[in-house]
Amino acid sequence: MKNFVKTSLICFFLFSFACGPKEGHDTITIVNNSNERIPFQVRIIYDEIYPSDTIYDCGIGIYGSLKDTYYLEAYRNRSWEVTFKSTPFIQIFMLNDSVHKNVPCNIIRKYNMILHRYQLTLEDLQRMDWTVVYPPDSELPIDSVQ
Repeated sequence: MKNFVKTSLICFFLFSFACGPKEGHDTITIVNNSNERIPFQVRIIYDEIYPSDTIYDCGIGIYGSLKDTYYLEAYRNRSWEVTFKSTPFIQIFMLNDSVHKNVPCNIIRKYNMILHRYQLTLEDLQRMDWTVVYPPDSELPIDSVQ
């Protein structure tokens, strides 16, 4: 039994250190500088090119309701750099909280009731130091829908 415990501990430490640190960024920080709660949706489609005018998707729902800061983790425990090998950009849709709570999704989509749509490449996020701020800085590659 003693040998089993020793062997198990040795294997645990070997596997822990053999993996090494993950390269790249695990999270994208989304910061809300407005005075309102902002529900948001993130669109990432893997291994498929999709149009740059993709709109709000009723099928995937809302990631969260942003009051201050949200940390968007990379999918499947990968880094965002790995994610961007399979997709040219990600999209983040910001909604008005009242619209999200009171308007059916198909109406939000039909009338494009989105506050802002961010379309971000790996290079954009690197330049932004992996932080997306709402309301956006006018220098960022965004679409303002008002």
